[in-house]
Parts: sequence; C-alpha cells; structure tokens
Amino acid sequence: MDRARDRRSGRRPALVGGRKRSGRRGRRLRAPRRLRATRAGWCFIAIVFGVGFAALNTGNNLLYLVLALMLAFLVLSGILSESSLRGIRVERLLPRELFAGAPNRIVLRLHNDQKRNAAFAVTLEDRIEVDDEGSAAGRCFALRVGAGASSDRSYRFEPEARGDVRFVGVRASTRFPFGLFVKSRELDLPRSALVYPEIVPVTVERGVAATREADDRPAGATPDGDEIAGLRDLVPGDSVARVHWRSSLRAGRLLVGIGDVQTLDEHVGVERERIRDHYKVRLFIRGYTDQFLPGFLG
Repeated sequence: MDRARDRRSGRRPALVGGRKRSGRRGRRLRAPRRLRATRAGWCFIAIVFGVGFAALNTGNNLLYLVLALMLAFLVLSGILSESSLRGIRVERLLPRELFAGAPNRIVLRLHNDQKRNAAFAVTLEDRIEVDDEGSAAGRCFALRVGAGASSDRSYRFEPEARGDVRFVGVRASTRFPFGLFVKSRELDLPRSALVYPEIVPVTVERGVAATREADDRPAGATPDGDEIAGLRDLVPGDSVARVHWRSSLRAGRLLVGIGDVQTLDEHVGVERERIRDHYKVRLFIRGYTDQFLPGFLG
C-alpha cells in the first residue's frame, strides 16, 4: 500500500518530508545578505577601476591616495548598511477581514533591537506565495528607527480573488548611506489569511424605495415606524424625524409623537436589574437621562 495514502502508518509521506527537508536546506544555504549595485554604484566602480589603472601606469602617489580613499569609501558603505539591517525585526498586523478587489491596509511594525545603532532608510517588501513562488504584495519605507524603538508602516494590499493567501516573509533592504548598493535581508514571517468575496455595490432607485416605504408604513405612524399613542411638545434633544408634521401644522407648534408601550422595545434598550426579589426596568431613551419606572415588571 502506498505510504502516502496509508492512514494507519505513523510515518509521513516521503514527498512531503522531502519538500520540508529541501526547504530547510535552502534556508541554510541561503546567503544572509544580498548585495546589488545601483546605477550610481556601477559608475563609481568604473571610476575606481579607471583611477587604479591610471595609478599603476603612471606611478603617481596622488592617484594612489585617491584610489585608497575610494576603496575606503566602499568599505564604509558596507559597514554602515550592515548596521542598518542588523538587529531589526518585523511584525505583520493584518486587518480582521480582507476583501477581494478592495484596498486593504496591512501594517508592518519594524523593531530595532540594537542598543546603540539606529536603522536608516529601510525598505520593507512583504511577499506572498503565488504559484509556489514569492511575489511582492506591497512595499513601505521607514526613514529612521531609533535604537530600541519601533515604527509602524503600512501598505495597500488589493487581492485579485478570494481564497487563502499565504504570506511567505518580508525582505528588508536599504541603500544607506550613499545609495551605491542595495543590501537586502530575508526575514521569515509565514502566515495565512482568508480573503472574502468582492463586495459589489447595489443601486436602488429612490422613487421606488420611497413608494414602498410609504405603502408599508401603517396609518398613524412616524417615519421611524412607531405607532403614535400620543403627542407632546418638541424639546431639545429630540430627533426631527420624530416630529408629527400634520399635528404640528394644526397646533401651530412642533409636536412629537409618543410611541405605544408595546413598540417601545424596538427602539429602547431595556436593562433588568434584580434588587431584593423584584425588578426595575431602566429605559435608555435617546436624548434623555435614565428614567426609572419602579413597579413595572418586564
């Protein structure tokens, strides 16, 4: 029987184990840093070779001095860029819900665990798994993160389709201090997230909606849907939507409809508190202070 399909066998399939071992080997054999020269860096390297060739042919001490300064410039660039990437740690903060076709904001929190050196000009590139390969999901930039401090940076992530999204890790890179080279470092930060389907807006005609709302409203009811049991004067804090305009025009002043007790529970929050074997009902009415009705049992 195939070992990959045998549930009684306590061993894992050989292919899965081979993938995990190959992934671990790849992580071990992966270079801790990657260095890539920019356009300005290639120009600087060409000038270094030109000055060195001229110094060897002419034997001029001034050219040797310039060559030594340029080589020291390269060494200083490597040391300062390494100090910006060493000791940094990234934490990914995902929103509660991700929707396809909509902009989602993902936060990358950059921690600098170094005690003395600050991190300068750090670019964070979040990577996701697409067809068993890493692809950039978004980038963000941090100008300076002090020693022992942290900084929150975010980027806009807009997934194309719904389903599971697997975040592989974060690539931290910097061009500090002179912009001659781009030094990068891979940070493993695996995490999976669920992307919900795209939200499509639905348009409703105003005329049809208003007609249906007027037809469904019972006689003697306010626009909020409460049946009127009485009328009272408008006081500060009342909603204008609860004004009974017909009665207000007849009386010559603004009147507010009072809803029936049976329909108040749809708009009033009722909290029951047990005090000495009986109940008190506290009604939370919008725009009023708490009113107690002792002796009323809910």
